[in-house]
Amino acid sequence: MGSESGEIERGRKMSEGKYGPYSAEVGALLEKVGDLPLEQLNELGEAFDAAWSAKRRTTWGVARRAAKSAERDEVWEAVRHEAWEAVQSAPSSSIRDAVWGAAIVLAVQDLINEEDFNVLYAPWASVVEVSNGQIRAEYGSSQ
Repeated sequence: MGSESGEIERGRKMSEGKYGPYSAEVGALLEKVGDLPLEQLNELGEAFDAAWSAKRRTTWGVARRAAKSAERDEVWEAVRHEAWEAVQSAPSSSIRDAVWGAAIVLAVQDLINEEDFNVLYAPWASVVEVSNGQIRAEYGSSQ
């Protein structure tokens, strides 16, 4: 389970789908975005902005290179497109980036280390999952 800092345990590998081997997790996150009230979306954007750092920029690169080396370019693009579609009317790019960051690391979680995973997933976990009292419980057991 997660910690108060927003770090979470990573889910177990699922069967291949539209978003790669973690399609169920990515799909659940993208579906949940549509149910979030504007206030919570704004909190998500603020959490993303507060957590932005050189480490976050580096981690985006790590995730991208991992997807490319595992021949998951199509997965990367599908997640990017669907994440932006899910929050296209969001009032800030930080909200879109936070959703995309969380969705993409779910899709490549088997290709990156836990620290890098948590860097991009923490804003989502700290705002959406912690406030809902559920830290990835619906995503299965840990690795």
